[in-house]
Amino acid sequence: MNGTKKIVTALVASAVALSLFAGCQQKTSPYLVVDGKEVAVPYVLKIGDEKISMEEYRYYYLNTKAQAEMYMGSDIWETVPEMADNLKATSESMIRQSRAIRKLAADNNVSLDDEDQKTIDERLASNKESAGGEEGYQEALTSMYLTEPLLREFIGDDILLTKTEEALYGPGGSEEITDQDVTDYILGNYVRAKHVLINKSETGDAAENAAAKQKAQNVLAQAKNGADFDELIKQYGQDPGTEVYPDGYVFTKGEMVEEFETAAFELAENGISDVVETTYGYHVLLRLPITDEYIAENKDTYRQSMMDEKITPLLEEAYDSLTVETWEKYDTITPETVK
Repeated sequence: MNGTKKIVTALVASAVALSLFAGCQQKTSPYLVVDGKEVAVPYVLKIGDEKISMEEYRYYYLNTKAQAEMYMGSDIWETVPEMADNLKATSESMIRQSRAIRKLAADNNVSLDDEDQKTIDERLASNKESAGGEEGYQEALTSMYLTEPLLREFIGDDILLTKTEEALYGPGGSEEITDQDVTDYILGNYVRAKHVLINKSETGDAAENAAAKQKAQNVLAQAKNGADFDELIKQYGQDPGTEVYPDGYVFTKGEMVEEFETAAFELAENGISDVVETTYGYHVLLRLPITDEYIAENKDTYRQSMMDEKITPLLEEAYDSLTVETWEKYDTITPETVK
């Protein structure tokens, strides 16, 4: 189970705390059609003691199916039959991940309160307004294989996950992340660098690439001789991103192409690299210190990253502790029968 929190949140979070609809009776659903006949499904899965409705399962199943067909074609189920099993496995995993959130919340005495319910109501009202009213809202729900009760659950679960993180890592939490923790995290895991990029030939022309490399060597010589690096960027640089990030890129490992990343992390602060070749072209890097101002402006974003990293293994542990059983007719669920 990789990236639990990111995956669940990407699907409009996932599902809400068990208490939200604890008094609601589950209904059978006509979302399964086998040999031309609707099949009532009492439940699709049992996760722990909880029965998962076809209505919820269908949301994950059909959205995952649509994504697979968008990238691999609508005939994927015939050309690669094993993909149908993958479709089921993915749907099961998504639902299991949502229940991991609930379990982790319950284990830490976190639940939704009246204010959270008001927030859910407000978000639903905002969605309805954005859709142009009730009719457009219902059409949008249908197009996403959603119902409003399910959407309530997804929004609620997003809130629940945030509250669990705050309970663990916020002020007074058992593993509170302080401002100093954030500062240490940034300085220990991120670098800041500016660069002059000379693009490679778009056609791969060897002579053009040689000329580009020679220009980069010239930039390097000027930088080593004390030329103003910002002026070198202005005069020679071909990275449009420098206009968006005039103070340089701040990044951690895995966010840049390997050669660029390696060169930046190997430099001392205020050090200048040799010419670094990547698929984009030829770079001359200047590593700069990460400023206190930058840390102050971005501490909330980095605190969230730290919370996400810390909570992921806890979610994985909760996920692994959940048992899953399938409906006795589970094999009737196929890309052709789920409607």
